[in-house]
Amino acid sequence: MNTIYRIITYNVLQGWADTSLRGRTLLSGAQRRDAAYSWLARQGPAVVSMQELDRVTVSQLAKDAARWGHGYSALLECGCNIGVTARTAIDVIEKKLDMHHGLLHVRVDGIEVLATHFTPYADCLEERRREISIVTERVQAAARARQPCVVLGDLNALSPEDDDLIGPASMAWYPTEWPLVDGRPDYSTLRELLNSGLVDPWVQHRAVDTAVFPERPRYDYTLLSTDLAAHSVDAHFWQNEETGAWSDHWPIGVDLAWPSEPAR
Repeated sequence: MNTIYRIITYNVLQGWADTSLRGRTLLSGAQRRDAAYSWLARQGPAVVSMQELDRVTVSQLAKDAARWGHGYSALLECGCNIGVTARTAIDVIEKKLDMHHGLLHVRVDGIEVLATHFTPYADCLEERRREISIVTERVQAAARARQPCVVLGDLNALSPEDDDLIGPASMAWYPTEWPLVDGRPDYSTLRELLNSGLVDPWVQHRAVDTAVFPERPRYDYTLLSTDLAAHSVDAHFWQNEETGAWSDHWPIGVDLAWPSEPAR
């Protein structure tokens, strides 16, 4: 029987350290963590991925995951750690460290989850191209195996499908070290991922009159293989005053009509 199966990705900002952002007031690290974890519990997700879990250990992630009802977790310890938690068992396929941050590849409930965190453009464009290649190779392998997959995380890139939503405030924020193409953001990263056969469910489901981004644009994603996208029923970009006090990122989510266990 199909149920609503929610997947959320979120960059927590420096492992919940006490920090600040120019132009925005953040809660203390402990307050940010507690507020975000309480929010996650209210969302009832089936799968959560988090980036920048700096200093968070395997045992700490397992303990934290219990706060939103998850009994399973996996952690890629790469300094700027990447984690995945789930209600049901996680099968770890690959932990890839030879990237700027890394790739945590797991399988949950019949879905391959590719959790990653791409390098900023300022670091190295060649590294970005290699990261794209690493991800698209795994997306294509999943397609050949007829295995549904989701690519999710902080991709440090803007989407051509969001161009109409990127107004003056977003352009004023756009980092000077990131390239422009004809006066607009460089969309090549997302374009390559979308061309590999991935679908952005937020674009599928957002209202036609969605307002321009009030501040920073979207640079985190849940991208679905086409077979999985056929099961998407809603998608979310939780950009609001509450979530804006926790990080320089906002949670991203997708709702699927998906069985709680893979077919046998």
